[in-house]
Amino acid sequence: MKEKMLDSNIFIHAFLEPRKKVTPRESEIKQKSLNIVKTLQKGNLKTLITTTQIFEIANLLESWMGHEAATDIVNFIVTASNIKIYTISQKDLEEALKVIEQYKSNKIGFNDCVTFVAMKNVNINEIYSFDKHFDQFSNIIRLEE
Repeated sequence: MKEKMLDSNIFIHAFLEPRKKVTPRESEIKQKSLNIVKTLQKGNLKTLITTTQIFEIANLLESWMGHEAATDIVNFIVTASNIKIYTISQKDLEEALKVIEQYKSNKIGFNDCVTFVAMKNVNINEIYSFDKHFDQFSNIIRLEE
């Protein structure tokens, strides 16, 4: 089974409860995210996630769900045997700044650029994500299920 990158928005969509009426597309994204998380829980996916994505998940979920619930989710991510963690280095951050400059007209966020750099460094070209910014990278395949 080939390893794939895991974007933070999978966990965010799966666990955050909407505060407003959702569109059919938002409902579909939530269901697909839940399905990916369930597959992860069963150990049926080999994935990689960056330390910056874990921080993003923790901060966002803590602010919306509370400390205990967010900690439970982060604990799963950190301890799951099928989720490897890529530690971001200063070199990765510097490279991400170059990627931002290269794609500045597309307004790709810093965290997405860091993720792209990590993917390049470990030779992964597929990412579970609902973030269409990854579609800007010609060598990246974005998976929604």
